[in-house]
Amino acid sequence: MDGLVLVPTRGDECAVIDLTTGEVTTSLALRNPNGAVAQPVFVADIVAIPMIDGRIYFHDLARRRLVGVYEAPGELRYDPLVIDGALIIATDSGYVIAVDATSQRERWRYPGPGRPGLVQPATGAPVLMNGELWHVTADGLVTVLDAGTGRNVREVRLALHSRTTSVRHQVAVTRDALFAVTSDAHVIRANPSTGAAIWSTQLGARASSAPILTADHVIVIDEDGVISLIRARDGRVVARHELGVQPVAAPVLDGDLLIVAVRGGRLFALEVSGEEFTRTWEYAARTPDGDPVRITTRPVVRDAVVLFGADDGRLRAVLR
Repeated sequence: MDGLVLVPTRGDECAVIDLTTGEVTTSLALRNPNGAVAQPVFVADIVAIPMIDGRIYFHDLARRRLVGVYEAPGELRYDPLVIDGALIIATDSGYVIAVDATSQRERWRYPGPGRPGLVQPATGAPVLMNGELWHVTADGLVTVLDAGTGRNVREVRLALHSRTTSVRHQVAVTRDALFAVTSDAHVIRANPSTGAAIWSTQLGARASSAPILTADHVIVIDEDGVISLIRARDGRVVARHELGVQPVAAPVLDGDLLIVAVRGGRLFALEVSGEEFTRTWEYAARTPDGDPVRITTRPVVRDAVVLFGADDGRLRAVLR
């Protein structure tokens, strides 16, 4: 499926666009007035399109037909993971579910069938590390699940200064560390076994999205548009860059290029090199009359093209 991108609308279609020509090759009818909010995903020859009302539409793209619909017990607000032919989804009703893309049936559900979902809402999609899914809820509880079976392996409670802490957004996990942003504007590195904070760094404002990991650093953008480059081993802020405008969507790190969508219909691209940021280019989206638009989706990088949607109903493609 190289060279194709799927663009969900807030109406009843999902357009399939050829990146080489920019042409819409086909449209997939969703028959759902709520529209899609998560990123469509490819699973072999199947494309899955999650909808805000909990439905996932499965299309055979080659044959251009709907092959099945799965209805989740709750709304879907986060991009799914794809593991071994299954979509891993988190619902607002507190479930983590693996849905087989071929059969459109559940492989497993946590908590199991007949049990209520987790009380606290998820702060983002689960994160995969070493065959395990790290699922965090707003109260700072991290539930580690076996990715193949959904079995609860262990639970970790994030704690800052010996007190449990509430978190925002998705966590980032490595083999020996867990990174999270808290509701009171801290970035923390925690012990993944105990949840205890190893270090914490105060931001100027609350984080606008999840922490992004590089080889040696953590990148966090706050709601004031300040990007912080934080050394992963000790929490020291080694560089800051002020965009001067509020972010409107989660940023994307593609190689060493950080792409951020902000208010006013603009994209900023910054090179992350060593311990500094260098702004490399800026793009301002305009209507045919020259008026600024509002970016409504997070940027997606595909085949050296940056794609994003705006409130004028147009998809824009910018060369990386």
